[in-house]
Amino acid sequence: MTLESIVLLDKTAAEQPIQLPEHPYITSLKNFGVGEILAGGIDLGTTTLANSLLSEAARMVWLPWVGPVTEKGVFYLRTLVKAKKIHDTTPESKRRPLSYYVREGLKEGSDDLIKDITIHDPLYVGFMYAGLHFTDIHPAFLSFSSYITGVLIAAGVDCAKNEAQFTRKKKQLKAAGFGHEQYFEARFLIHSDFDAEDAIHHFRQQFHIGDPVTTHYHDQYFQHNIVSYSGRTPKLRLRSRERRPYEQDDAVYGSDPDFVTSMQITFTKAREQKKKEIDQYRFFPAEKEKMWAILPRIASPADIPDKTLRDIVGKLIYKPLGTLDFDRTVAKNEELSLCTDRMSFERPFYILEVKVYKDTRLLQEAMRYIMAELPVVVQQTTHGKSDLFIG
Repeated sequence: MTLESIVLLDKTAAEQPIQLPEHPYITSLKNFGVGEILAGGIDLGTTTLANSLLSEAARMVWLPWVGPVTEKGVFYLRTLVKAKKIHDTTPESKRRPLSYYVREGLKEGSDDLIKDITIHDPLYVGFMYAGLHFTDIHPAFLSFSSYITGVLIAAGVDCAKNEAQFTRKKKQLKAAGFGHEQYFEARFLIHSDFDAEDAIHHFRQQFHIGDPVTTHYHDQYFQHNIVSYSGRTPKLRLRSRERRPYEQDDAVYGSDPDFVTSMQITFTKAREQKKKEIDQYRFFPAEKEKMWAILPRIASPADIPDKTLRDIVGKLIYKPLGTLDFDRTVAKNEELSLCTDRMSFERPFYILEVKVYKDTRLLQEAMRYIMAELPVVVQQTTHGKSDLFIG
C-alpha cells in the first residue's frame, strides 16, 4: 500500500507526511529581513542621493536621518501584499473575510515598524554618526552594516518575546481552570492487514507495558484564533470519551461515572531527533503541550457551565471544523504508552502512536522497534488526526 491509496482531505498531508517548522530564529530573520532588505534598498538609494547632493556640512546634519525617515512605508506595503496572498491561497472552506487578513497584515507591519524604530534606527544613526565623524568609511557601507546588525538582533528579540508570550498564555489558561500536560509523541500509519492487537502484543513484550484498554472517543475540532508560538501548531477541540475502569475513583477525570469530557488546546512542535551515530532510520517525534479543562458531559462549548471558561473558549473559536469518532486502545506504564486509533469510517490503515513524558531516548528506541519489527508500516507522519481526516 502507498500513500497515494490513502484518501486524505488535506492534499498537503498526503504529499508531505513529514512537515517540520522552521527554527523560530530563521523564521524571524526571513520575515523581518525581507522588510529590512526592501527598506534598505530605499535607504541606500536616498542616502546615496543625499550624499551626492548635500554639502559636506549638510551631510553631517541630515545624512543620519534621511534613510530612517524615507523607508517606513515599505513595512506596511510588504505585509499587506503578503496578507492578500494568504487570503487568495487559503482553501475556501477555511478562508476568512479579506478584512481579517488585512488586520493581521497591519499588525505584522506595525510590529516590524516598531522593531525598525527601536532596534535598527538607533543602530543606523549611531553607525552613520560614528562613521562620518571618526572614519572614512562610505555611508552606503555604514547603512548596510546597520541593517545586518539590526536584523540579527531583532530575530533574537522576536524569539525571546514569543517564548514569553507562550508562557503568559499558559499562565492565563491555568488561571482559568486548565490543567497542563507535556510529553513527546510519534505517529505512524499502519496497514489494516496487520491486526492492531498483534501490534500491541509485540510492543508489550518488548517494553513491558500494561494490559490494553479500549475506549471510544468523540472529538469536535474548531477553527480558532490561537496564534502559533515559535513553530508550535495550536489546535482546539472538545473531547468526550468513555471512562476507563482504572479512572473510576480518580476525581481528576470529573464526576461523570461513564464519560470524560474536556476542552483541550494542544501546541505541537515536530522536529527531527538528531543522532550521534549512523542509523538507517530517521526519527520525527513531536513535543506536545496540552492544556485541558474537565467539563460535565456537554454537546458543545456553548454549554460550558462556568461563564468565565465559556467566555474564554468562545473568544478562541472561529467556527467548527468537523468531528471524529474513533476507538482507542491504550497500553502503558509510568513513562511509555502505546495506543492504536481506529476511525469509525472505513480506512485501509489505522494510527499507531507512542508517547513518553521525559525519556526521549526511550521514545527513539520504541520508534526504531516499530519501524524495524512491524512489517507493514505505511508511513511515519507528523500530521494529527484532524489534519488527516478533516483537513
